[in-house]
Amino acid sequence: MFRARTWLFAAVMSSAATSVPAQNPTSLTDAEIAHIVYIAGQIEIEYANLALNKSSTASVRAFAIATLNDHTAANKAALSSLAASNINPQDNPISQSLAGAGTEHSQQLSQLSGAAFDKAYAENELAYHVLITGALETRLIPSTQNGQVKSLLQSELALFKQHQKDATQLVSQFK
Repeated sequence: MFRARTWLFAAVMSSAATSVPAQNPTSLTDAEIAHIVYIAGQIEIEYANLALNKSSTASVRAFAIATLNDHTAANKAALSSLAASNINPQDNPISQSLAGAGTEHSQQLSQLSGAAFDKAYAENELAYHVLITGALETRLIPSTQNGQVKSLLQSELALFKQHQKDATQLVSQFK
């Protein structure tokens, strides 16, 4: 049942960029795109905190600590860099949809415990990183106009790709 929710979440997330007619990625401003990526990082921070509170499995906790530290640092650096460029991340329907879905999914994960939580958390992390990596590569980075924002998104892409690789290894432990 939880696996179906994971894929439903991924489907909702991947369609979010196309389900809001006035907000498709080609019509988003760089400030709106920056906000989407910022929210993606915030969701990772939320998931990591949840895992640190719920899991006693060393590999799950190590992954959560790494994602927590990496996304906290990346979001802080991005906000600082954007502020220096006089760009303020701007809330938009896509980032709102992403935040809402992330909160809902976090609440679903929080209902689990023990090995069920660990397995679902690992699967969620892999699905989420695949989704965000794909959105960055195919929609968000190509739609960005400002070189500074594009550079930040490329850094985020590298981070999400590394975490995707790590999540793949984590999932393999729960097969």
